[in-house]
Amino acid sequence: MAGVVEGFGAGSLGASVPGQALTPGTAVVGAQAKIGSVVSKFSWTNAQIVALGAVLSGNIALCTLPAKTIVKRVLINITGTAAGTTTLTVSMGRTAATFLDYIIASNAQVGANTVYGDATGELGTSMSTFVGDLPSMTATTLVNLQFVSTVQNLDQCTGSTGDCWLETITLP
Repeated sequence: MAGVVEGFGAGSLGASVPGQALTPGTAVVGAQAKIGSVVSKFSWTNAQIVALGAVLSGNIALCTLPAKTIVKRVLINITGTAAGTTTLTVSMGRTAATFLDYIIASNAQVGANTVYGDATGELGTSMSTFVGDLPSMTATTLVNLQFVSTVQNLDQCTGSTGDCWLETITLP
């Protein structure tokens, strides 16, 4: 049946999903669904940073967002303190070359259980509003972590581990 979103019933002119607040006016309902957030956790290891090589900055592919996915919330939790470099920052985003539109460059040499993304000053431009970020209605989008050292190369890093969480909604 046209307009059916798996498991949620059909929408058609004059009808709506039970419990849905929106009822159609003169427009034809394409699809309605009750959707909820999905929280995904991704982790990095120090070996992944070292594998970036004898460079001062490098990216780790965190995940690929499907088309029509809204990123509502993002967090980085440092689980292992980075050492071996004078400085090391981590940022998260989808826009090259800096990948800091979700979480700005943040110190990866802090103590374990330091969380970034839980304060507005730590959020990048794409996450600085209540709305969230909808990268594309038609294409997938890669989300990256970027690690930057200012003196020693990334292959000198030791001890850096962490977890990242993304809360997303995928539109029907």
